[in-house]
Amino acid sequence: MENKLITEQLQPDFSSALYQVFEIEKKLKKLTTEHTIHRNVDKLKDYFQSLGWFYEIPKGTYNETRTDCDAHISSDSPEELVISEVIKPTIRYRENESSPSRIVRRATVIVESKGIQEEASEKISEKPSMIPSNMNICKFIKEQFSRLKLRFTGNNVSSK
Repeated sequence: MENKLITEQLQPDFSSALYQVFEIEKKLKKLTTEHTIHRNVDKLKDYFQSLGWFYEIPKGTYNETRTDCDAHISSDSPEELVISEVIKPTIRYRENESSPSRIVRRATVIVESKGIQEEASEKISEKPSMIPSNMNICKFIKEQFSRLKLRFTGNNVSSK
C-alpha cells in the first residue's frame, strides 16, 4: 500500500518538507546541550501549521484498527503491541480552524510487544551515555585515536 492518501487533491504538497522538519527535530533530541536551532524548528512548524499542515507523532498501543499509521511488527507475540519507534510521523491537513483535520500520509512505525520494549528501555537506562556532553567529545576523540595508535595534535593526525 502506498503511504499517501489525499495529496493528489492538495497543492502544494508539503508532506516531504514536514518529514524533513521531523527528522531535524528527532536529531536535535539526541544532542546533550540546548541549541537555538529548536527555536528555528518551532518557527518552521508554526509556519506550516498556519498553512493548515502539521504532523503528529503516534504513541502508545497499536492494533490493526489504527488508520493513522502503517506498522512494521518486530515481535513474535501479537499481544499488547506498542509503538517503539516512529520512522515517519502522520501528516495532517486542516483547511480552517473549524474543520477537522485529514490524514495526508500515514505514519510509518515500528511496533513490538510491551514486554520486549520494557526490557530494552531498562537496558538502555542502565548504560551510561558514551558521550555525556559536548565538552567530552574532544577527550573521547583523543581516546579513540590513542586506542588506534594515532596521535591527535591540533588539526593534524599522525601515527605513533
